[in-house]
Order: sequence, then C-alpha cells, then structure tokens
Amino acid sequence: MFFDKPLKMPRGTHYGSNYWEVYSKKMGRKGCFFSNLEYHNFLALEMNPDVVQMCEQPIEIEIMVDGKNEKSILDIWLKYTDGSEEIQEVKSIESLKEDSKDYLRTKAQMHKQKLWCEEKGVAYTVRSEKEIYTSEYIIENYAYMASKIRRYELPEDIGSYRSLLIGYLEACNKADIRTLIETGRLPLGNEINFLCYMHYIGTVRMNIDNRPLDNRTEVVLFGR
Repeated sequence: MFFDKPLKMPRGTHYGSNYWEVYSKKMGRKGCFFSNLEYHNFLALEMNPDVVQMCEQPIEIEIMVDGKNEKSILDIWLKYTDGSEEIQEVKSIESLKEDSKDYLRTKAQMHKQKLWCEEKGVAYTVRSEKEIYTSEYIIENYAYMASKIRRYELPEDIGSYRSLLIGYLEACNKADIRTLIETGRLPLGNEINFLCYMHYIGTVRMNIDNRPLDNRTEVVLFGR
C-alpha cells in the first residue's frame, strides 16, 4: 500500500489538543498533528533513517466487528528501508489504563485497527510516552535537528565531506563535534547542518539521548 496525502480533518472535530503543522523533509510537505504526542512521535520518525516514507491520517478503514461495520482513522503509516510497512497508533499512557474514562473507547479503536492490519498483513504498533520519550533530551534534540535539515541546502561537494567524515570515524571510532570541526572534516559554516543531515540519512549517529546537541556531542558511524 502507499499513502502520500492525509485525510482532511477539521481541527474542531478531532479528539486531542495542541495542533501542529510542520514541514517534513521526508514527506516533502507539511504534516498535520493533533496533539503534542503525535507531533513528538513524528519527530522521532522524521529523524529515523530506517523510515523512508510516511503519511499521517492516511485512511479511514472499514471492518466488520461482531457483525457491525466499524470505521476508524489510522494515525500514521510507515514504510521502512527493507520494504516492510507499519501502522502506528499514538495513545497516551493514561488512555491505556483500565480505570481511565477513555479506556473502553481506546480499546475498541485499537481492536478494530489491529484486525484490519492483520487482514492486510501490515504490522500494527501502539506508541505511547513510554516508546516516544526514550530519554530526557531526545525529543528536544530531534526538534532541533529536524529544523536544521529542512532548511539545509546540500552543497555540491557533500559527497567529498561525507567520505572525509566516514574515513575519520572509521579510523578513530568516535569523535565529538568540536574535534570534527577543528580537523576540517565538516563543511565550513554548515557544520551542525551537515551532521544533522548525515544522521538523517543514516551515515552517522549522534549521542543525543542524555544531553542537548552541542560541540561536545559524540558522533559515531551509524550501526556502531
């Protein structure tokens, strides 16, 4: 399956709060997100190099549940580098608790979505704060990095700098951003933009879990 445009959804009728519109380099357009949690999940996906395509609110599904025709709008569709697909539903931890006022509605919604995904042979995952906020600074850093890459104009010699960076990290295993700047491995004046882009495409991985991204941030080759 393939989705590139979301359903048109009026803000006033959507369950949730804190509406976000933000340009996605990965989608090549603005994305619309109806809660902080949906927006933060998007940031994690935008900066995940294993995700090659995605679309928020891609389709309203229909499925028979206990003899009734049920409908539901999916939160986000993903396609990965290995060709596999996934549907993600973003829910707060509170709504997943049995004593929550939203629990029965949430449970029914997830049940019909999961059944539909099973029929289509697509993976189905529920993402809450537990899966999205994996460390103290991760979302703050993702937001900063995403803002850098959406404005970054790739230089003609980006391939040369990429080779320099890979060669240096293969030799020394890891280095902080300050060292990479001082040794001339990064494009002058666009050092952070370049590294954010290298992280975005899966060339390097920056240690952005436990501190704000700055010149002391460590950089390693992706997969190491």
